[in-house]
Amino acid sequence: MNLAGKTLGKYQIGPEIGRGGMGAVYKGYDPSLNRAVAVKVLAPHLTWEGRFVDRFVQEARTVAQLNHPHIVSIHDVGVQDGVYYLVMAYVEGETLRDLIVRQGALAPRQAAEILTQVAQALDYAHQRGVVHRDVKPGTILMEAGQRVVLTDFGIAQAVEGPRLTATGMSLGTPEYMSPEQALGGTTDARSDVYSLGIVLYEMLTGHVPFRADTPLATLRMQADSPPPSPRRFVASLSQEVEGVVLKALAKEPATRYHSAGSLAKALVAAIQGRLPAAERRALRRMQASTA
Repeated sequence: MNLAGKTLGKYQIGPEIGRGGMGAVYKGYDPSLNRAVAVKVLAPHLTWEGRFVDRFVQEARTVAQLNHPHIVSIHDVGVQDGVYYLVMAYVEGETLRDLIVRQGALAPRQAAEILTQVAQALDYAHQRGVVHRDVKPGTILMEAGQRVVLTDFGIAQAVEGPRLTATGMSLGTPEYMSPEQALGGTTDARSDVYSLGIVLYEMLTGHVPFRADTPLATLRMQADSPPPSPRRFVASLSQEVEGVVLKALAKEPATRYHSAGSLAKALVAAIQGRLPAAERRALRRMQASTA
């Protein structure tokens, strides 16, 4: 279904600018406020499944309560002729996925600047009881002027909200899912820290640490396999930076950084060569055990 050129509510629908598992995103226009918007439309075949409609509506309600410069803002939600749509702020730019594909591995300082902004968004959401559960380069937008915006809360879980997971449904992207998420266990803020660690690994090396021929095999790697050393791919990375990455990717949630912000701060300190001696020793022990 191509909605370009049509109207949903008061919104004029333009070209498609993105597509995911739950539907498509179009660039739109709000004539009453004379501004561009992004319109996310639930895929037609999913509207027959009540759980998908519930999750779509939950996304609107979840993100509407989050007001942060690094989280996409929600303007409206509605349904017309059986078409469910969500209206968001339009962010001019590219995704982090586009940047990595175009540029390859990023310099540590550039990676730290991006990671810090995403971490601020995640800490804000976590403090309000919202776990994103699908942090990956494709859900991170790079606005012109270097502002970073986290988007696509389609499978976010409000800690106190209803559980919408259904048996047999895969929620998340295997290459970025935490071990506990891969095993169908309970997810919390530390699951997002792990996913952010995967994003950091990919920014620094140009590829993800775990990828197999099938999604199930990738999930098994997330649960059981130690990540390859980032320095194996980029020898110029310092031991301290590698240690920070590996701590973020610890299999046990309690061993990871306790928050996205603490991961970002540790990364900046490692790049600047000012990690405390005790933390450097702990990270080297972790590197040795992983090796």
